Amino acid sequence: MIKAAIFDIDDTLFDLKSKRFIPSAITALKMLEEKGILVILATGRPPQTATAIREEGVNPTNIVCTNGHIILDKEGKIIDQKNVFFRLGTRCV
Repeated sequence: MIKAAIFDIDDTLFDLKSKRFIPSAITALKMLEEKGILVILATGRPPQTATAIREEGVNPTNIVCTNGHIILDKEGKIIDQKNVFFRLGTRCV
């Protein structure tokens, strides 16, 4: 039994050319939600744009934003946040 489904946003649920969510993808996400399957989004987008899917009537259980640095709950509140510190970044370069 499927308990959760995880999707990327850009070019999976959102068409970058038309700058719109793909209608069939929105329909599919709503069907998953209706069946009680957890919908989780994972994206490189920041929270401000990652949550735009809610305007389409989809309310993901969680959204993993900024390539895993921020995780939002169903209400859009930050439940986990990982910071990459400048010092670590300069050591990697």
